[in-house]
Amino acid sequence: MGESEKRFSLTLHYDGSAFHGWQIQPLDRTVQGALEDVVTRITGARRAVEGSGRTDAGVHARGQIAAVDMPGSWTAASLQKSLNALLPRDVWVADVSEVPAGFRPRFDAVARTYTYRVGTSPGCMSPFERRWCWPLAEPLESALLDACADQLPGEGSFRAFAKAGQPGRGFDCHIHEASWSPWELGRSFRVTANRYLHHMVRYLVGTMVAVARGHRPLADFQALLGNEAGLETSPPAPAQGLVLEHVRYAAGVSGAAGTGSTRRMLLALCAGLVGTSACTVESIPRTEDELPAIIQQSGEASLRSVDQTRAPLGAETVSDQVQGSRTTAIVRAAQEVAPAVVSIAVIRRQRAARRAFFDDYLLPYRETQGLGSGVIVNAEGTVLTNHHVIEGATQILVTLPDGRDFNADLVGTDPRTDVAVLSINEAEELPAAPLGTASDLLIGEWTVAIGNPFGRLISNSEPTVTAGVVSALGRHILPGGGDEGFYLGMIQTDASINPGNSGGPLVNALGEVIGINSSIFSRSGGSEGLGFAIPIDRAVRVAQDLINHGEVRRAWVGIEVQEIEADAFGRSRGVRVARTSPG
Repeated sequence: MGESEKRFSLTLHYDGSAFHGWQIQPLDRTVQGALEDVVTRITGARRAVEGSGRTDAGVHARGQIAAVDMPGSWTAASLQKSLNALLPRDVWVADVSEVPAGFRPRFDAVARTYTYRVGTSPGCMSPFERRWCWPLAEPLESALLDACADQLPGEGSFRAFAKAGQPGRGFDCHIHEASWSPWELGRSFRVTANRYLHHMVRYLVGTMVAVARGHRPLADFQALLGNEAGLETSPPAPAQGLVLEHVRYAAGVSGAAGTGSTRRMLLALCAGLVGTSACTVESIPRTEDELPAIIQQSGEASLRSVDQTRAPLGAETVSDQVQGSRTTAIVRAAQEVAPAVVSIAVIRRQRAARRAFFDDYLLPYRETQGLGSGVIVNAEGTVLTNHHVIEGATQILVTLPDGRDFNADLVGTDPRTDVAVLSINEAEELPAAPLGTASDLLIGEWTVAIGNPFGRLISNSEPTVTAGVVSALGRHILPGGGDEGFYLGMIQTDASINPGNSGGPLVNALGEVIGINSSIFSRSGGSEGLGFAIPIDRAVRVAQDLINHGEVRRAWVGIEVQEIEADAFGRSRGVRVARTSPG
């Protein structure tokens, strides 16, 4: 930071529904990107905005802390006013304060508090509520939720609750507080910890809710906390119910979200009481009204001991053990995604094969049928499938696993990537599959292919589930005769994929869609363990372009290329630039 610059701390509120998380991504809308764009506009130069945490796509915040360096002429009041005038409506700067040059909002934080709301009453389905909670709309056993939460405070390994591919920085976390409380439309979970693993809170909530719904035994939760081998968490809770509420900082470190001078005074008071139980991280007040109660506790035992151990959850029956062993990660992944997998039937009008001179006049066209699969990706009825499933269709019928039939509209299609988007406009209460990412896949990890192979022969609307592993990544497949698409960077799997699976989801063991099944290599016409799926990240980008612009917008490099002649083994290792275009 230059000598004439100041560092400011920002307290941010944002609705994460339309953001792909906090951190800047090249092609996606993010909170950090929105802030940096506005800072660039008001200063004329690109300036980094540092956040206290990297919230995921769809996660909200009421107490995100960020820091930015500004020219020395700026004041906290003028910066807050300018940012709020230009930021999009789903981001709001609640407070701005000048902080020391060395303040780092992420690395200086000592604790963060998240809340997660689960809707259990019908009112949670309201469009004014469901964007900010998990709209489960079914009762939960509160005693089981509390029994799970009571096991969390203390220090321990949360490896079982970390998303696959977690960076190797250790799995130990210190949870200061964890509890469930009533909310007018359901239950609310509150947790404070020194650090979190990727998706950790969502995995915790997803597993606790599964216990409270009776989908798995209570003893599973303690076993997962003990990192017992062969046991998997339940799928993570949806992102929209999670809110970053507070970020807390040590005494003498500026930038903490809170109640101004009173809060900073109390932090200093806590610093003077190190070595006693008078003041802990958990006891820092969130409002001015809490201050007398905290001071009254001075000299008394802290609300929670940092050495608190996890109590046993009670005896586990043999039937619970057997049931738990049957409910594998593959079973849970199928339960999470299969309700959103649809069967797609199409009618095509094609020119009939010519057998005689007069056939062009008497039988110029004939109708044919085709079958495929698709996956619903949002509650509004958007369906992802393959271009080759709906190519040439004059009528598209979508059948849900519960047997409901709907006519579907074609929103857009892209032959080059073999992605198509359909819309079901008439349906209500549609299930949506959780979307993951293919960017952190590991070769050898479990995959589940879900779809409707040979749908006409099976004559059943419920999808088929097959399992395998990620066999390879980044596979490039040359198009066959008559194909328009180039299958680049594909996921290879040995999960059985057959005719009719096209357009269905490829799912990881966490119950997240990681790809759209597209093609197979086969000499027999059936599965031979060489299946390929379009990475979900690419499919979503293409779908967004089709929805927003009606076509996929691609960069043009201004060159024409020719394939280099193949060698004696039929390999072509590059292209030759044939011509360049000016400009």
